[in-house]
Amino acid sequence: MTADERTEPDGLAGEREMLEGRLDFHRATLAVKCAGVSTARRATDPVSTSAGTHPCVP
Repeated sequence: MTADERTEPDGLAGEREMLEGRLDFHRATLAVKCAGVSTARRATDPVSTSAGTHPCVP
């Protein structure tokens, strides 16, 4: 799938249909972004965490 193949959710749909459409759109976006990433790379942490980067730690 490419970014151009994603379907923009219907802005005039009912609440549930709009929510499901938005979720499907974001799932498709994630699939496009992850398409070229190897399985080994996806299994690694994207960034290391530390006390200075976590918003709940003073």
